[in-house]
Amino acid sequence: MMKKLILSIFIVIAMISCKTTDVKSSTLSDSVNFYMTTEELKNAQPPYKFFKNVNGIDLQYPSGSESRGMLSRPITKGFKNKYFTLYTDEKNTEYLRFSLDASDKGKSKNGSSVRVELKNSKEWKLKDKQKFSYTFFTTTTNPLEARYTVGQFLQCCDLKDSPLCRIEVENYQLNAVVCNYQADGKTKPDSTHKYPLGSFNYGDEISISMEINNGTLKIYRDSQIKVNHTFHETVERNYLNYFKLGIYYQNKDSPKIFSEVFVKNLEWGAM
Repeated sequence: MMKKLILSIFIVIAMISCKTTDVKSSTLSDSVNFYMTTEELKNAQPPYKFFKNVNGIDLQYPSGSESRGMLSRPITKGFKNKYFTLYTDEKNTEYLRFSLDASDKGKSKNGSSVRVELKNSKEWKLKDKQKFSYTFFTTTTNPLEARYTVGQFLQCCDLKDSPLCRIEVENYQLNAVVCNYQADGKTKPDSTHKYPLGSFNYGDEISISMEINNGTLKIYRDSQIKVNHTFHETVERNYLNYFKLGIYYQNKDSPKIFSEVFVKNLEWGAM
């Protein structure tokens, strides 16, 4: 009886601690769902004021059912949901907050797992000069198994939109996954390039900057260059590309994984 009481108290304390401002330390048991309660969501701030300009920015998130798939809607003043809110820490620093359970229902038509992502529809070409930078920290209930993309850019190819670069977290490691997709978006002249960006601790802030210039991609972590990749000559320089940011699981329907990504200092557009 005493052991059950102690265990119950521990679970309650763990759940309460995750809901406070100390979200950076909320890597807890994978047996608990940490989505906001109805009351917490009611009191949460909409993310609208975070952005300088919301034109062309949409949120993609699960519908809750496989038949309805993924939903997409523009960022408006009052819009928020359990997947996307504004978080303010004890120093009054504001972050976009992305929250997602890997077992949620509602994937995109071509996706293998669920996602909650911002899509910046302001398209650009690989031959242009573009920058995509942000500072983030992330927490998860299962750091050994959770694998998800935080930021990426995709090319609008002939058969489907395909990611040319993804920033991925997995088992305390950060990687850049770069693919030289050809015009069809499926074939590649070489294998996938997986560039290590170094280890990290969940809850620690990391700054990422991608710079694209005339078909060459440079990636910086905390101001140190980690990747210098020139896309293969068969990758289309004149096809359109776009940026995405949030959580996109690579676990393919893995249950009992709940993760959050918190983002500040977001810049995406022409250099």
